[in-house]
Amino acid sequence: MKEAAISTITRRGILGGLVVAAALPVMASAAAPECPRERVRQAAAALAAAMTALHGSARVLIDHDTGVVAVMKDFGQGGAA
Repeated sequence: MKEAAISTITRRGILGGLVVAAALPVMASAAAPECPRERVRQAAAALAAAMTALHGSARVLIDHDTGVVAVMKDFGQGGAA
């Protein structure tokens, strides 16, 4: 009996592909920065670009003191109190 090919497209799969596609040029660049902080900033910018393409906006938070990097949809400053 022949197994059916799995052809389900998920948001996780699409986002993962976008992240990899966005990160590869940064990671493979011959002029990649030596500074780890700059590498983190560039990787977060690449992920933010993918999030913007997917959701229309992105916000980046990098806090080296706590070791947190977050990339999320930018909901803006206005909103329900």
